[in-house]
Amino acid sequence: MPFGALLADHGPVAMFGLRAGPKILVVSLMAASFPAWAQVGISSSKHDFSSGGTGGIWGSTNTNQICVFCHAPHKAVTQPLLWNRTLPNGSIFTLYNSGSLSGPQPAAIKAESLRCLACHDGSVAIDQFSAGRTWVPAMFSIGDVYYPGGPYSGGANIGGNYGGLAINDLSDDHPISIVYDDARATADGRLALPSSGLGGLPLFSSTLECGTCHEVHRQYPFPFLLRMSNAGSALCRTCHLK
Repeated sequence: MPFGALLADHGPVAMFGLRAGPKILVVSLMAASFPAWAQVGISSSKHDFSSGGTGGIWGSTNTNQICVFCHAPHKAVTQPLLWNRTLPNGSIFTLYNSGSLSGPQPAAIKAESLRCLACHDGSVAIDQFSAGRTWVPAMFSIGDVYYPGGPYSGGANIGGNYGGLAINDLSDDHPISIVYDDARATADGRLALPSSGLGGLPLFSSTLECGTCHEVHRQYPFPFLLRMSNAGSALCRTCHLK
């Protein structure tokens, strides 16, 4: 069976599901029970920065490659997934904190979400790749991930960085890298049990990350690369019992 057909038959690919080992690469497929929404792949999505991409605000002027902006088959940084970018330090961010939170809070953000923040904290330009690269795609109008005139004045960056400024303040953003297991949900009393399946929303080693709500490789008919519709706060209420 062709690889593309294999992916199509197994539903959405888990965010960052490619795991690198010493001799093999194993693709972890998330057997999620999503409804059969119309969906497209990364091609022409907001994360397609190739010269032929039509979904992103910015793009390359000299390459039709799509994956290279995050992954490198050679000379990648020493991170899983053949990652092509240097990750920010996970301990430099100010995280959300509230008396309404139950259970332990993370000391630092985990790699699963740092991969998103490598662009979305606004501190690294899209065309800045790992050390040792001899080729860098030429970009136009690139600074950082900031949407001038976008639907939100702060743009695509998070961390309080209005105007594209890098500010590592996530204190007003949904918690990430927190342990979300049945014990925590039971103690809280207002959270769905992860063992219930959470409507197919994935956790990463029992932690909630950016990829729990957002799918970077496929584009569903929902804004912000959401994995499911949030009409009527449906996405929120998948976890929060309200």
